[in-house]
Amino acid sequence: MNVLRRVGVVTGVLGWLALAAAAPAGAQQTVVRLVAEPESLTLRAGEELPFRVVGLDAAGNVVPDAVIRVGGPRRSLFFGDGMVRAFQAGDYVAVATWSDPGAQPVTLDIPVSVTWPALDRLEIVAEPGRLYTDVMLAHRAHAYHPDGSERPTVTPVWSSSAPDVASVDRFG
Repeated sequence: MNVLRRVGVVTGVLGWLALAAAAPAGAQQTVVRLVAEPESLTLRAGEELPFRVVGLDAAGNVVPDAVIRVGGPRRSLFFGDGMVRAFQAGDYVAVATWSDPGAQPVTLDIPVSVTWPALDRLEIVAEPGRLYTDVMLAHRAHAYHPDGSERPTVTPVWSSSAPDVASVDRFG
């Protein structure tokens, strides 16, 4: 009877050891390096491009179920569904991060350069009032992209094709 009890205990301990040894095979692999595809981004505001970040294990194999978060300045870039979309021109750094409880977080900085698209039209808006000789009216320029969005900052260069009819100074 005493022998059976010991055999049962040994069998139970061996069963737990077998489960513990099998658990890491089914658990998520540890990511040791992130790779962006492409490794840097250059796009125009309003443009959308395919983009992904993959996690690699210590052997250099892709970890298929790695959950990787990618983010950048909210008003300038959006990452999601295997795409990146640019909203505002500038040079940015997007950050990809993988972390798992008990593991060291892995990050990757991704350089992103966004330019403005070509302008579709330029509208000049004068302040209200009547124009007489020796009277100046202020005016502003509004620039629009092909998608209809307005460029936030525009500094036009003013000139006159007939200086004897209209002169232009540094203020317009």
